[in-house]
Amino acid sequence: FDLRIRAVDRVNPNEIFAFFSNSADFAAAGMGTLYTSLDPFRSFYTGIYATLQSDEIRLSESKIIVLSPATAIITASGTFSNVDKAGKVSPRIPLSLTLLWVRERAGWKILHIHESFGQPLQ
Repeated sequence: FDLRIRAVDRVNPNEIFAFFSNSADFAAAGMGTLYTSLDPFRSFYTGIYATLQSDEIRLSESKIIVLSPATAIITASGTFSNVDKAGKVSPRIPLSLTLLWVRERAGWKILHIHESFGQPLQ
């Protein structure tokens, strides 16, 4: 899980999406949108990452529940901030997320993700 967060910090889409399952069962929800396959989700975030120098996620709490030897769910909260290509730092924004990890032949992959964002902190 920490490796995925560090990949996001580096805003490297190839590194980030290597953690996601290519399964037809993939789903993601966030910002009022439901993605029922990986490609549109990847496209959305690749567009965002193209505008950034870096992204910093600070998790303050997390809980892992092992559902079976091949599935685990992680729920976490914290904040994030990013730096755009011009060097402007965004305000910190509260973040909560839930990730369903599944063990595939290639290793542990994210099959489902749900993200919630709060209002920027002052």
